[in-house]
Amino acid sequence: MLRLESIEYVERPGTPLRWQIEGLVLGGVNLIVGKNASGKSRTLSLVTGLGNMLCGASKMVYDDGRFSAVLNDGSVKTEYVLRYKQIKIIEETLTIDGKRMLTRGPGGVGKIYMTQEKKLVSFQTPDNELAVVARRDSVQNQFFEPLNEWGEGVILFEFGKTMGHTSALVKDEVSGTVNVKKTAEAFLEVYEAGVREFGSRYTKAIVKDMECLGYNIQSMNVGVPDMKAKDKVPFPFRVMKVRETELRAPIDHLLLSQGMFRALSLVVQVNYDLLSKKASCIVVDDVGEGLDYERSAHMVELLRSKAEKAEVQLIMATNDRYIMNGVPLDMWSVISREGWRCRVYNKGNARKAFEEFKSTGMSNFDFLAFDYYSKKA
Repeated sequence: MLRLESIEYVERPGTPLRWQIEGLVLGGVNLIVGKNASGKSRTLSLVTGLGNMLCGASKMVYDDGRFSAVLNDGSVKTEYVLRYKQIKIIEETLTIDGKRMLTRGPGGVGKIYMTQEKKLVSFQTPDNELAVVARRDSVQNQFFEPLNEWGEGVILFEFGKTMGHTSALVKDEVSGTVNVKKTAEAFLEVYEAGVREFGSRYTKAIVKDMECLGYNIQSMNVGVPDMKAKDKVPFPFRVMKVRETELRAPIDHLLLSQGMFRALSLVVQVNYDLLSKKASCIVVDDVGEGLDYERSAHMVELLRSKAEKAEVQLIMATNDRYIMNGVPLDMWSVISREGWRCRVYNKGNARKAFEEFKSTGMSNFDFLAFDYYSKKA
């Protein structure tokens, strides 16, 4: 499975609205840190936005910019470049292990490698569509498949938002497969799909993970909200009913504390994504937001463990000092913003700073707070 190795992006170059990120090199488990308004969330949206475009889940949504991404499966290096202006593609190239497989320019005209003929041939694709999606062909262009599959498996969780806390499920609306690219508001749909496809293996994994986070859950199921059940009024909506070990009766997920619900929603969805093998890259913004120190630390460790075991890439972002102190610096990517330019510091391009800081005796958070990464780079 492909893994994102690096990505650079520039938006609206040559204008007052220019924004650029450079130097973002990623490993298996990553923690993106930075001061407020440094570009953490925007960077994560770029990763997920590229993934959505590469699998066809979304059309061109940016009006002027350039992506340059390198992906690797451990043996094969894939380089992808996409340039567009006024929502029209003016450059798209795909290079695999140094061999150009796709190139196109303005007007959608270009050349593509045809597997059976073993040569490049001319083609034209609408200039508002990615050729790696529009020309997907398991016979002639099967080399697009890994890129498409990677994009399909990039899944974003915005932990600092509601994560579906106020959502409910319309009765009998779930059937067939689940689109994991949906927002976290669909956590009930994901839960029912998990129960249907994996049964007790899935629910036991949720209970075990919640226990690791300090929440003791005895059982859970989807049912009618208590307020309507008591009135004996037909109600087309269903909610998750969670039974905590210390309580005598289950309560609706709508009544759970914000922190507990966010943790439950993330655990429900991540377990499904991993069991169904639909995830290639799990992206979590504001990881641990709203949790106390102990639980936020356990959340990060839980995600790390699950990602490493499943060999899935994990990209997290935070500005929480307690989480920073609990994640090794080797997994850090520090974003420093100067105007429109966001530069990323990591153990690769600022090795001296990272290595020297380990002997200072200071906390990891101080590495960011005192700009140590740039002073010694």
